[in-house]
Amino acid sequence: MGLDCLKDADETGGGVSNIDGVFPDGFSLLMWSCDWTFSETLNEVAIFLGIEDWKAKERVTPKIINKPAKVKRTDEKTLLNRRLKLRKLWAESYGINHPESKVAKKYFTNEVYFYQLRWL
Repeated sequence: MGLDCLKDADETGGGVSNIDGVFPDGFSLLMWSCDWTFSETLNEVAIFLGIEDWKAKERVTPKIINKPAKVKRTDEKTLLNRRLKLRKLWAESYGINHPESKVAKKYFTNEVYFYQLRWL
């Protein structure tokens, strides 16, 4: 399962799951990820923020959810077609040392350069 933050996550707390979709705010994201109700989520956030006059004082333990992965079955004809296309692509590809592979060399050179810059 992949989970990414939305572009405005620093303001909204939202995120997106590759499987279950978009959660536009932090409350909905917490409710989904911890399998909490809204009141349980509100309680946990209030305790985390140290709001002392909050009515519920006991913590809610997140429920661990083991959802089986959704497997999409592909028929044999489609698989064979994909394999043939992949073989054709590999057969038409250049090796990294081939003179025609300038674009790949430039890409990898830039990637290494930017990677080194991030750690300076």
